[in-house]
Amino acid sequence: MILIILFLEFFTINTLDNRIYWMYNYLEVILLNKRLRELRKSLKLTQQEFGSKIGLSNASIGNIENGIINLTDRNVSLICSTYNVNEDWLR
Repeated sequence: MILIILFLEFFTINTLDNRIYWMYNYLEVILLNKRLRELRKSLKLTQQEFGSKIGLSNASIGNIENGIINLTDRNVSLICSTYNVNEDWLR
């Protein structure tokens, strides 16, 4: 269902430049979600353990990793400071 909505949204964008910008931002979000999961697994933490240290539920971590919700700037900062991660790498 989400892919259908994204597909329709992509093709309703008027210009090629806007489509490229939209696709670039979409890919950045996918990569950020992937890096978050990669970080959590490299630390050998469950979603619950990872999220509890930054004040997020395991459901929220799962939703972020699966691209259902976006990671906020505040949470990016918390993750970087809590887990000693370079923000440029995570973003």
